[in-house]
This record gives sequence, structure tokens and C-alpha cells, in this order.
Amino acid sequence: MYVFLDIDGVLVKEDLTPIEDIALLEADYGKFDPICLQEFENVIRQHPEIKIVISSAWREAFSLKEIKSRFSNDIAARIIGVTPLARFVRKFFRHQEILDYLKKNNATEELWIAVDDFAEHFPPGTPLVVTNRYRGFDRSSAQKLAALIVDAQTQSNQEILPDNAVLIVSPNGTVKRLATEITAKILAESKLLTTEIILFRKQGKIYYLSNKPRSDGSRLLDILNLKPN
Repeated sequence: MYVFLDIDGVLVKEDLTPIEDIALLEADYGKFDPICLQEFENVIRQHPEIKIVISSAWREAFSLKEIKSRFSNDIAARIIGVTPLARFVRKFFRHQEILDYLKKNNATEELWIAVDDFAEHFPPGTPLVVTNRYRGFDRSSAQKLAALIVDAQTQSNQEILPDNAVLIVSPNGTVKRLATEITAKILAESKLLTTEIILFRKQGKIYYLSNKPRSDGSRLLDILNLKPN
């Protein structure tokens, strides 16, 4: 599985506070937010099968070696390349760059997820974690990425999560399958853990079990339709 990673608005947060000191601005430019980096790396460490490809505009300004140097050594070792630049600027150009990378590397059948702060770069239905550019890759983003990884793996191997099964994804990305009796209790009593995300499979689709009912009373949200905070 591939994770195509943007950087600005993901690992480098956009600052709302104007910085008038040019020297300070230059010193801070390009620094990864340590919390965002930690949240991202914690999820990736839970899934050793994942390979990372840089889809950020950083690939135009920095070498892959320079970009990798900003990650922890174990995660840097799993960054295997960058996406090609689109020949023409078009709608969903970043999505097209990802498809071009997969085609070039004979990986069109591989599972993949994108992490980006611009949903507009991707068509609807893309396996995508959209970050808030001012908060970057926070705990909520980490949980969504962990959930999408489980969803993608489940779709490729139906035995991972059979119908009516429930998975708990902890804040650090650890995934646990609940025992049948605990599953029934959660669904019957609507008990949710506020620090964890709960996934429920129904009729072959993966849903996020929300703690806030929708207008129709349902608390099952299609995982691909989750919105950024």
C-alpha cells in the first residue's frame, strides 16, 4: 500500500499570525511541526507494509534526500520516491500525478491513500485524508488515516472484517477487533470511547460509528465521506 504525502498544510502548518521579522520567518520556513510529524509517523509505524511517496510541491524545491532527512530514520527508509509533475495544470492534477506514478511503477493495482490539505485536487471518492492547513496532521487526521488503511485492506481481503464486525482504532493507529459480545453491547447501548474511532462493517461497506446521530437518526457514516474538522 502507498501513502502519497503532501507537506505544506500537513506537516508544516500554515501560520495565522503575521511574522514581520524576516530573519525569524526564514528560520522557521520549512520546519516540520513536531506534533504533526509524530502523529503521522505513529500511524505509519503500525503498518510496516506501507510505502510513502512525496506528492508535495516540496519535490520541486528539495531533493528526496533532503526531504527524507526531516523524518525519523525508520520512516525515512520507507519514503521511496516522488510523484512526477503533471504536464498540464488541470482539475484534479495531484490525483493525476499519483496515477502517473502508479502507472510508471507498474503499481496500478496497488492500494493507496493520499494525505493533502486540498480536497479540490482530487475527485470525489478518492481515498483521501484532508487536513486543516492551520492545524496540520493532528490526532483527528491520524485516526482518519488509520481508518482508511483498515478500510482499504478490508476491501482487498474480506476476511479481515466480516459483516457486523467492529474494529477499534486507537489514537496511535493500533487496530483491535472487538469480541462479539462487546460489539453487541456497543451497538445496543451506543457507548463510544471519545479518544478512539470505531469502524463497523455492514453489507460489505465500512462505516464510522459517530457519537452524534444524523438527522435520520443513523450513526453510521460512510468512511469515504468523512469530512475534515
